[in-house]
Amino acid sequence: MKLFFWIFIFLSNLVFSQEKHDGFKAEEIILDSILNGITNDKNPEKTVRVADSLITSLDSKQELKIYKLRAHHIKSIGLYLLQKGDLSLKEVEIALSYFNNDSTLIKKLPELYTSISYAVSIYAEGKGNFYQAYSILSNVLKNIDTSDYENKARILNSLADLNLLMNDREKAKQLAFKSLSAKGISKLTKNLCYLTLGNIYKVSNLDSSYYYYNKASDFFKRRNKSTFYGNNVSMAEILIKKGELKKAKKILFDAEKHQRENKDITLIGKTYRLLSEIAGYEKNKKLELEFLKKADIFLKGDIYLLDKEELYKNFSNYYKQEGDFSKKRLYEIKVQKIKDSIHYRENIFLVKELEAKYENEAKEKEIKKQKEFIKLQNRQKNNLFVALALIAVLLLFTIILYRKRLNTQKILLSKQEQLSKEKLKTLEETQKVKTIQSHLDGQNDERKRIAKDLHDSISGNLAAIKMKLSNIDKDHSNQINNIISNIDDTYNEVRLISHNLLPQEKTNQNFTQRLKTLVSLYKTKELNIEFDVFSVEEINSIDDDIQLEIHKILQELMTNITKHSKASKAIVNITLHDNYLNLLVEDNGLGFDKIRISSGIGFQNIFSRVNDLKGTLEIDSMKGKGATITINIPITK
Repeated sequence: MKLFFWIFIFLSNLVFSQEKHDGFKAEEIILDSILNGITNDKNPEKTVRVADSLITSLDSKQELKIYKLRAHHIKSIGLYLLQKGDLSLKEVEIALSYFNNDSTLIKKLPELYTSISYAVSIYAEGKGNFYQAYSILSNVLKNIDTSDYENKARILNSLADLNLLMNDREKAKQLAFKSLSAKGISKLTKNLCYLTLGNIYKVSNLDSSYYYYNKASDFFKRRNKSTFYGNNVSMAEILIKKGELKKAKKILFDAEKHQRENKDITLIGKTYRLLSEIAGYEKNKKLELEFLKKADIFLKGDIYLLDKEELYKNFSNYYKQEGDFSKKRLYEIKVQKIKDSIHYRENIFLVKELEAKYENEAKEKEIKKQKEFIKLQNRQKNNLFVALALIAVLLLFTIILYRKRLNTQKILLSKQEQLSKEKLKTLEETQKVKTIQSHLDGQNDERKRIAKDLHDSISGNLAAIKMKLSNIDKDHSNQINNIISNIDDTYNEVRLISHNLLPQEKTNQNFTQRLKTLVSLYKTKELNIEFDVFSVEEINSIDDDIQLEIHKILQELMTNITKHSKASKAIVNITLHDNYLNLLVEDNGLGFDKIRISSGIGFQNIFSRVNDLKGTLEIDSMKGKGATITINIPITK
């Protein structure tokens, strides 16, 4: 009855709108109310019924097509929750067609356009059609406003997911970090990037993968329970690979309970598949088969093709261990059919071809812009030449007129006197520059001498003391070890001081190599530091003054981490965007109070340098949660 009540109100207002000049505004208010109501409704069947009725009612109302578009989108979500994937895909493709047929809607509803395009690409990925997914996401990048950093970052992150599916992990990593370092992005987008990085590191570095999954966990626990438990399932997968079965089992059973009680069945199939793996490790064959069968029930439809492939591999392995080779062969055939159906190699080739085409188009556009700029410069030069020629003629005419009236000798003497004064002034300024340079050279020589004395004298003495202590009777080994540890710390401090005293002169190393050398000075057994740069050649070509300031900023940040954070892991990422450089420094240490620490001398120096470069600095830290420092510095290419 509630459904007919909503439709009745809607149709009544349609009639009412014909009698009032501001009727469309009244209709829009009612439509917004209905759509918001079914969006928040937890009954997907009701959502589909109401949305379908609205679509039918709006067929003849072209001026209200935005609401019809939204109804198709909401209906697709309801169908997806009812596990009717093909019908859901049909509705979301209809919604996307509105944007393709009317580009003005993209500017009016950029976030909805991005969301719908992303949904269609996800369906394409699930079916193994990477070419279609890449084409959709590339079109979004072309169509959205270049200043729309939020949606642009989300699409870059989706492209990272797509490259990961095609096993191009390096490209996926670059895109994910580029998305993460984009300025002005929301916390939601930032945490979606963490999920992607967790997926990227899942094969190569289990600790880093778990680190990023765990970093996103706190955010989604407060904002979206479905995503929170989905992320927990991924964390459990890492724990299974690390052999921590007990902890993984608890996480998976908690997730299964939430998914079952809330009818959140989109990831429950994967949950049962991982529980079957744990049962297999525990030699509980009955439970393993039970979970495999449950997973098979929920992994239906083309969108689960990749998960079904893993499930059938688990079935095949189970029946192999049970000695039932006929069923083992049956599931091997199913795995092969899935591989054949999604055409991995053909799709990857097509995507790479499309990617090359997209890059070539971008290059051609850039070349075209350059040619137009050159033409404009040539026209300006020609105009300037004509103007200068006219000015020269006028000057010549003026000189001829005045030559008879003025005394040439007086003019020459006056010019000579002025030239003599300018030469004298130039000599004075040159002498000042030489004096300042001599002072700087002397200062640098003194710094080098002090650094050399520290390194050659104190460092050598510390090394000798350490050797002598190492040869002492081991009756007091604990005390000696503590002394040796203190000597090592002192030695490292002396090494850093001597390095910092040396003036930052040009060496055979380029800028990024010098930064890598700087970071390596702070690596210890207790502190592992990852260092990533993108792109190297362009970063090495930025202005020398900016390079020097960035070097000093990074040096101060690394000193703070080693002295105060007690971190075991840190990440340094430097990414050059179109018109700014992003420096991202993260650690998993103790964290700090942002208000208190910003008044310290070290951070005051960093703030001062960033302000001098007209940049921005963001601090994201809580006690016990590590710290993230994001610095954006404008760059003129």
